[in-house]
Amino acid sequence: MKSDATETRSCWHLVVLVAAVLGACGPVQEDTDEAQFLEVAEQEALNGVTLGVSLGSFNGTANRPLNTFAENAMCEFSNMGGKWIRLVVDPANVDVPAHRRIVEKAKEKNIKVLVTVSARYCGADSDQTQIDAFTTEYVNQLSALATNVFSGTAAVDAYEIGNEPNVTEASCTDGVSRHRVAANSFAWLLRRAWQWKTSSGRPELIVSGGLFNTYSNPAIAPFDAYWNGLLTSAAFTGFPGQRPFDYFGVHPYNNAWLDTVCIEAGSTTCFYNWKQRTATALKNVAARVNTATGTTGSKLFATEFGFQLAICNTDNCMLNSNQMAAGYHAAGEALVNSAVTPLAIWNSYRDEAPDRFGMRGPWDSATASYTPRVVVWNKFYNLAGGVGNQRPEACWSTGSFFTVNFENGDDRRTTRTYDWVYAYRGECGPGERMMGLSKSTATGGPRVGLCYKDPLDAAKYTHIHPFPDPYGPTEDTDPSDNCKVLSVQTGSSHLPAGSPAPNWDPGNYMASCGPGHYVAAFGNSTSTQKLTHVLCCAAPVNPTAVSAQCSPVVFGAADNRETTGTGDWDVGGIKGECGVNRYMAGISVTPAGNPNALLCCNQ
Repeated sequence: MKSDATETRSCWHLVVLVAAVLGACGPVQEDTDEAQFLEVAEQEALNGVTLGVSLGSFNGTANRPLNTFAENAMCEFSNMGGKWIRLVVDPANVDVPAHRRIVEKAKEKNIKVLVTVSARYCGADSDQTQIDAFTTEYVNQLSALATNVFSGTAAVDAYEIGNEPNVTEASCTDGVSRHRVAANSFAWLLRRAWQWKTSSGRPELIVSGGLFNTYSNPAIAPFDAYWNGLLTSAAFTGFPGQRPFDYFGVHPYNNAWLDTVCIEAGSTTCFYNWKQRTATALKNVAARVNTATGTTGSKLFATEFGFQLAICNTDNCMLNSNQMAAGYHAAGEALVNSAVTPLAIWNSYRDEAPDRFGMRGPWDSATASYTPRVVVWNKFYNLAGGVGNQRPEACWSTGSFFTVNFENGDDRRTTRTYDWVYAYRGECGPGERMMGLSKSTATGGPRVGLCYKDPLDAAKYTHIHPFPDPYGPTEDTDPSDNCKVLSVQTGSSHLPAGSPAPNWDPGNYMASCGPGHYVAAFGNSTSTQKLTHVLCCAAPVNPTAVSAQCSPVVFGAADNRETTGTGDWDVGGIKGECGVNRYMAGISVTPAGNPNALLCCNQ
């Protein structure tokens, strides 16, 4: 049982994907049937609570480490509607390239990043000299992380100061059991971190390290000696009207009890008392923080939350998927009902021994993947307001890539579209979509197109073009045809034909396929080596060229690739490439006809 009196905290995982943490002991029952997943009826997104996911401790190790698979993971989180991720960092052991890549990929998907900077204090809680030395060292480490790691394109959105300081453990050199950071010392740590932020004009939010859940026990409800020591510290009361944080961190787990029989019976009242008690306790926490700091309107950040059973000492420490989903739903409703907890994190993304309650199960060598718990995944998707692909494996599917070199002649993977333009054509085949384009460093003209066929979505991209004439017109506007030709020889073109072209690459000519179409082929002038035409074919894709789900990938002067997992598919060429689970919805060229940017959209 997770407890503030033990170092070993079973049924719990330290690092989380921003969403609810739901773990407990119980039989392993996986729901892997895709059809069953798609049939699950779900409620609407939570109102007033933003969800995210904790990443776990696999930044550079284990299978599918995030230092090489961050694009896939952030693609998945984005599809699910996750708005935050949480990284736990030990300042003494930071893999700089891995952490920067994770953050950069998150930012590309508009996902915010909370970095939890660990803290441990072995000194006396009443010795201000020792406390000052501890807080100074911590702030110096925090400043170094912000300057040398999480900066520039890898700048994060928030720092969590410590993690569960009220957990008791015997990790100091003297072997004495004590709180991870004593109450008064933790209050001063928050104050020093806040002074660092304000004095240096840092834009990042400061979140107090999430306090473990004594407030969810009605017998304590919620203020034990640690809470009282924290909230009466001079670091709080001595600065009236100044909270030393933007959000007060909490970890509202249940009190080690869960009626799984009730859940499996399909009852809707299994969590009624827990939800009411938790919502009330969170309100009380916010009110007590207001009193301690002489402020109003304090808000909480549930940097971890979830459910567990009373006994949990095995590697099969988890709820089955139905129980996890039910608990997560209840936890989300409790946070909404509190009206003071607008941000929450799920612990955790995938299983890592000994904890077994991720949204994905343990590594399956047969399928070379972490098997998704589709019921739980679907629950997160709906509660978080997901708008992306609803298949858990959409960002992880290993399809086939093909190159088409049309710099000096046709390279077509199909001729079913006949002679759709009189130019050198680079064309993908049925079931494929264009994902990348390269240009020549010598002429600036187009060279190689990158086609992709994946097993999950290939059926969308039919590439059918039933021209009435086998030598169809260069400019096709027949609404009955599934493929359309757009020209960028003298200006911008957009579908539907005649509608204004959205200005996603100002100053250049844009071909925008518009709603329900994707880029299937390019045309290259036989005489000038300039990109002249784009073939847009119909597919059930939802974003439009002006959608927030789309973004330009500019590669006019240098490579710009949303993923590099496809390798160097045109050695020597300048490459632009859309990321996983994306499709190309348009292309721009300079007035001279040189490719400049791709328009990449979520499926």
